[in-house]
Amino acid sequence: MLVSLLAWTTWCGGTIARISGVGLVHRGLAGVTALLALPAAVVAMSLGATETARAVQDIHWVWPAVCAAALLQPLLGMGRDRAPAWLAVPALLWNIAALLDASARGLDAYGARLPDAAAAVLTLPRATWGLLIGDTALTAAWTIVPPLLVPVWPPRWRATRLVHIGLAAIALSGLGGLAAVAWPHHAAVASYRGFEREPVRERPGGDFSVGLAALGRVTEMPAAAVARVESSTLDLLETGVVRVEVQIPARAAVLDSLARVLDFRRRVGSAVLVEIVGRLADATRDSAAIAALARRFPTATLVVSAPRDTAPLDRWAARVRRRAAAAHAASPRVGVAVRVSSADERRYRWAVDAGTVVDAVVLGIVPSRRGATGLSAQWQRYSAWIASSGALTPHWVDGAGGAPAFFGSAQQQLAVIGTLAWATNERVVRGVMIADAADQGTLVGVRTATGRWRPAAGTALRAARVIRETRVVPTPVAPLDVP
Repeated sequence: MLVSLLAWTTWCGGTIARISGVGLVHRGLAGVTALLALPAAVVAMSLGATETARAVQDIHWVWPAVCAAALLQPLLGMGRDRAPAWLAVPALLWNIAALLDASARGLDAYGARLPDAAAAVLTLPRATWGLLIGDTALTAAWTIVPPLLVPVWPPRWRATRLVHIGLAAIALSGLGGLAAVAWPHHAAVASYRGFEREPVRERPGGDFSVGLAALGRVTEMPAAAVARVESSTLDLLETGVVRVEVQIPARAAVLDSLARVLDFRRRVGSAVLVEIVGRLADATRDSAAIAALARRFPTATLVVSAPRDTAPLDRWAARVRRRAAAAHAASPRVGVAVRVSSADERRYRWAVDAGTVVDAVVLGIVPSRRGATGLSAQWQRYSAWIASSGALTPHWVDGAGGAPAFFGSAQQQLAVIGTLAWATNERVVRGVMIADAADQGTLVGVRTATGRWRPAAGTALRAARVIRETRVVPTPVAPLDVP
């Protein structure tokens, strides 16, 4: 749909620019829109990844400019009685939504913090995407709203009239989606205010760390610019735990390069979690890939269950055991962990059972379109599982930062505050990985792809320091001088 709308806007704008009777301003705006729609859309989507954002950050204004140029085209067409009102008015309202979405994207890329009301209005078009593509709309960098141009020539054939009706239907369905999600989205944005005064609990034992995910999903060697940005983010925020995702099978050179990066993090005191994504159909090759990772990360914790794994419990458990055996055979010191979601109670209870091979459990927190209500529901479910099972296995929490592109950066900060308050209150939780260090195709980082800090970064740094400063160091007792 996205590609089709961009193609229509390019073709329709180019056609209008060649019609002499529609007026110079109308032709000029249509021509500019047609010329820049596709490259401007590429610029907008490029702002969602560190590797590409640096190349286009100086022209980030192009996409909002294109949406502004297209804004009044339906109205100009209707003013000369060339476009019917039943088509022009919905298209005009659609273009207003496109401009709001483009403005939200640009402001987020540059780390702007918006009031709740402004955030709810600007992110409403992205919330409408959620009706069509589901939860992907919360974080995906490619979700944009292309402007819509209307034809200014009469429909001479039945097919042309059907195209006009189709355009009106698309615009009206989009506006209907906006109306349907407007109040729930506003309520979801406002719901985060309940976390504003949540305190981070002290952990006198020093057994809690605040950290980040880094480098996105590693399939190839990360670009030098990306590595520099993410390494500096980890250093500046004094992260105590780092998580990376590795897609298997991975080339030896890639693993060696990643091992050098993570060895430095280990030497500065950070815990390291390496999450394995994907699996090989051949069990022998799959175990060999796990063993290769264990040899290169001998003191890390390998998360051996892939996210969104839908295999039955018995098959999943057998794969975890096989991978754990391969990892421990390659490096006896390596840890083995599994990831569970709030819908995986049976897997959780299997993982915390004393007879399993699992050394740690990663509790996944996923953004919810219900805002703070959805996050709290996940915490409460995990708390109930921990209490009922009496689990002693160390737990890690991953994904505390919510969806800043969907709710606003201020709401991401509040989500981090709430998650840290809950996690520090659970004694078996050893740390929280808040979000990605920087945007890497998903807009969840504490730093945007252009290098600007989101407010959650300061919260993460303050929490790490508070927890570290409240650690109680045992004082050695002097031996008694017994005669």
